[in-house]
Amino acid sequence: MAKALSNQMLIIRSNYVLGLISWALLRYVPESTLQEFDVVLLADSNLVHRVRPHKAPPEFTGGEAIKVTWLEGSAGDKTRGATDQFLKSVVRQFNIDLYEIVRLYCDRNALTALMFQQPWAAFLRLVRSSFVHTDAYWDFTGGGKNLVPATWHGKTITKDMEVTPVKVDFYGYFDSWKMWEDVYQFASQLP
Repeated sequence: MAKALSNQMLIIRSNYVLGLISWALLRYVPESTLQEFDVVLLADSNLVHRVRPHKAPPEFTGGEAIKVTWLEGSAGDKTRGATDQFLKSVVRQFNIDLYEIVRLYCDRNALTALMFQQPWAAFLRLVRSSFVHTDAYWDFTGGGKNLVPATWHGKTITKDMEVTPVKVDFYGYFDSWKMWEDVYQFASQLP
């Protein structure tokens, strides 16, 4: 496989791992602990600094700074909901990036037909479209109707699923990892 494609796929997987680890760490931290810190975003250097409460932030020169507080203005315990939404966004982006990078490589190297001969290709294309166009509702527009039914690892996307939510118990965190493995195996055989 081309070195650039391999590197990009490994970066996509590393980002997924970082997202999973971040979720695991934040999921069980008491909200009161999270509220003890503010974050300062710096326009000039893109650095993020944690600032303990009741202490002045470090002096910043040469740029604008924005203070961000943990879910300011919301009521009740927000940690679980916020971290669950974060994890969903990690899964969405992982699958979108996975499809897009392999599709782009195949398009540029006249390998798209070969890609769509793979058992995962139509399935991943439908997953990607649902995450991009409808925020995790099955969407078969733009040629998607021609791809259903699509089966991968014993799971089948059917026409009657259109406009229903993509549920985690049907295609979730574990499935995303297995999909990466299948796509990487295919990509490793490409010229």
